[in-house]
Amino acid sequence: SGYKFNETRSGWTLGVGGEYRFAPRASVTLQYNRYDFGSEKNHGTAFGGFLPVSSKGDADLNVFKLGFNYKF
Repeated sequence: SGYKFNETRSGWTLGVGGEYRFAPRASVTLQYNRYDFGSEKNHGTAFGGFLPVSSKGDADLNVFKLGFNYKF
């Protein structure tokens, strides 16, 4: 009744970030990462082969991270 998918992909990551210390023991960080794992195209039929169907899926992420550091 349901579909089950299990897939492993390789891809690439590109990131940039920085840290700013605003006090002797405290700083903030900002980081951006782009993850790209490619795309996939699927073709098939539905309704007993009468209706052609296709799909395309992209696996990519844009991630922003904001952090606070404090030295004890």
